[in-house]
Amino acid sequence: MYGASEATVRDALDNDDPLPGTYGFAGELPDGSLVRDVLGRELCYDDDGGWSRDPGVLSDPTLLDAGHVRSDGEARRAWRLPDPPVDAERPVERVRGALDAALAVDDDDLAVAFSGGLDSALVATELDAPLYAVGYGDCADIDAARESAAAMGRTDDLRVHDVTLDEIEEAVPEVARAIGRTNAMDVQIALPLYLVAQRAARDGFDRLALGQGADELFGGVRQGREGARRP
Repeated sequence: MYGASEATVRDALDNDDPLPGTYGFAGELPDGSLVRDVLGRELCYDDDGGWSRDPGVLSDPTLLDAGHVRSDGEARRAWRLPDPPVDAERPVERVRGALDAALAVDDDDLAVAFSGGLDSALVATELDAPLYAVGYGDCADIDAARESAAAMGRTDDLRVHDVTLDEIEEAVPEVARAIGRTNAMDVQIALPLYLVAQRAARDGFDRLALGQGADELFGGVRQGREGARRP
């Protein structure tokens, strides 16, 4: 048994407890039954010759579904996830409270990194601080920043910096050293933040407000929009 003791799994079966406080489990019980946790966090494959978490070691592997038990060649569902009542207002209130707390900052000597997207626009609505946007060539972010600033009535607060190729070439090694990574994707993500912070610092600002993190927390703007439509 992987991930939990046999006694814990047996108690979960006897008490119909789908979440017995483990990370996840899969394996064989003393009676020969195969079992897998309700979230499927551990893998469990079997064939006529035995079972394994690695299908590559079996001749004809079959995956045991999450939350199921297989005995005597038959699989049955042992657990289902709990279905508590949904309070749609509470999560919204908590997110609003978290945003209000995060944005309750002194905006003296503060600038906003502004791309014109949803996250940075939300920050900009709450802070009375200049908005900085950077881009190279025909960068779509610059157009988006101008359009968003105009829609918010903050065109006069927007400061756009057209980055030169020389600035990019000079910044890339600095960014790579700062983040400790050299792969193109990580450097590409950090580079605009470095350049906008550098530009704001030249104007005397030593703090920069960002709209970073919403995608990681909520799975992207599209997921948030679709989630808001669900009853």
